[in-house]
Amino acid sequence: MNTALYSRLLEEIRQIPVIDAHEHLQEESWRISQPVDVFTLFSHYTHNDLVTAGMSREDCDRTQDPEVPLDERWALFEPWWERARHTSYCRAALIAAKRFFDADDITADNYVEISERIQGHNTPGLYDRVLKEACGIRICLTQCGRLVEENQDILRPMLPLPRWAGVSKCEEVEELAAELDTQVSTLDDYCDLIRAALAELKAKGVVGFKIHAGRLEEADRAAASGLFDRMISDDLQPDNSALRTFLIHETIEACGELALPVAVHCGIAWTNWNDFTVDHPRHMIPVILAHRNTRFDLYHAGIPWIRETGIIGKSYEYLIRKFAEGGGQAALVGRLCHRVLEGWRFDSDDEFGFPDVEDASSALKFANFKADWKGIVEESFKILKQFMSSQAFAEIKSLEILGREIPFIYPCSRPYPPPLAKAPLRLGTIHAIDCGFQINPRMADCPRVMRGTIDLLCKEGEKIIIIDYKSEHVKPASEKEYALRYSAQGQAYKDAVGKCLPPTLPGGVTPLWGMGKGWGNLEFQVVFLRSGISVAV
Repeated sequence: MNTALYSRLLEEIRQIPVIDAHEHLQEESWRISQPVDVFTLFSHYTHNDLVTAGMSREDCDRTQDPEVPLDERWALFEPWWERARHTSYCRAALIAAKRFFDADDITADNYVEISERIQGHNTPGLYDRVLKEACGIRICLTQCGRLVEENQDILRPMLPLPRWAGVSKCEEVEELAAELDTQVSTLDDYCDLIRAALAELKAKGVVGFKIHAGRLEEADRAAASGLFDRMISDDLQPDNSALRTFLIHETIEACGELALPVAVHCGIAWTNWNDFTVDHPRHMIPVILAHRNTRFDLYHAGIPWIRETGIIGKSYEYLIRKFAEGGGQAALVGRLCHRVLEGWRFDSDDEFGFPDVEDASSALKFANFKADWKGIVEESFKILKQFMSSQAFAEIKSLEILGREIPFIYPCSRPYPPPLAKAPLRLGTIHAIDCGFQINPRMADCPRVMRGTIDLLCKEGEKIIIIDYKSEHVKPASEKEYALRYSAQGQAYKDAVGKCLPPTLPGGVTPLWGMGKGWGNLEFQVVFLRSGISVAV
């Protein structure tokens, strides 16, 4: 082996930033408030190997009780440690002991000292020292079962599939509707509510949802609709599985529309004495085929069915590519709405009709022929029909339009958004090369380039207005708060327009939109097509 080359490659690999896609971490404040010792290294999956080696579950649980003296716990642990120490789970404990606590092994001679060192490390800044600095982890997708209140710079929640998919009582529907300040009377209403709720969770930082690879029957809308109507009327049925199955399918489809991946537990179980065959990855094949615009992440390589999982990935790899390219149904609805508005004459009183949307969809269909174009056209028509009767549309009609779908590209030094900002700022259609997020210190001096497309550029008196359309689901009456997430995009667009507009007009007159004191007369507006509300950011 070329050891020099090996060392060089290993050093380069160590510089690669890591996105940790599967964790169960709580916030750091909780972690450092807990008593810790050497047995903390065996508190997660590792304890299963001890039980498999012959340790009783009661003794294993007792080693995790800090009220039991440390030496008593070691006496329970040591005989089984010698039998389990060579498994992959236990190897992780040994690696941690060596890397962070300077211990080549975990033995009767050093377990007390290791415990003291672990407790000494359990202080504020623990996640920075271990996750960021030692492991090079930029983001952890944590499955702690709830939103993350702290450490949002590194912890991003991946939630279990929401309870909405398992409603069985009218009261449960009313409770969710009240949370979103809306009303539900039909199954279609409830499906819209699911989408709005998912969009709100995404706005709060949720990056995806998790399910298991169990068998899921095909969706039956007619049967589900009948059961839902009876449930709303308090006519409970002993078997509402058709409704639950339909709502799970509908939630998975909505995740695809919102570009929220669905993580899938496949294969090996997380505790002993489980039938792990119920999570065979092959169960996901009909689900994947039913939701071609949803990205699925199959966890654990499907162990022990690694070959089957690999073939699934090979056979349906286009799903990941379509996600990366923004080819989900929600993205195509947005693109189609943009395409219609790009050619719409705001200065006319032409009547808007379904053929306007159908005609605009023809060019998009060729590149996305597998999409549900009937549903996309119908949803786009519904959105635009409502938008064209809104106050925001009337305001645009009163403006002087300077341009539509204007592309721009220019070098920039401003970071959009700040690196690892707590609040999830959105860049919309902006694409940036190394835009303020340094992956490698050696790239610090690399040039940055900003590229984007302005939906609509207008003029009102001496004010220039940049308009950006948004077609996603937003909770009613929360548009102003939601629009703040696009502040980075708005600043970038204003920078770009400001660089293009002349600092002076003929005759030496300085316009109010100029690069000097009149900068405030350049305005960025987010227009929410579904609600017909415009918000200046």
